[in-house]
Amino acid sequence: VDTRRLQHVLAAHLSQQNNRPELAAKALASALGCSENWIGIADQEGGFGWRQLV
Repeated sequence: VDTRRLQHVLAAHLSQQNNRPELAAKALASALGCSENWIGIADQEGGFGWRQLV
C-alpha cells in the first residue's frame, strides 16, 4: 500500500470479542508501518471525531 499521501486510517465495525480495537490497531499499524497511536478507532458508542482532509 502506497501510504505517502495517506492522511487518516480508521478502524470500524469492531467488537469487544472477536476483533477488539487494540488488535485491529496493532494489525493495521504493522501492515502500514506506522505507530498504533496513528490508527483511529470508530466505536459503536461514540463513532469518531471530525477529520480534516487537505
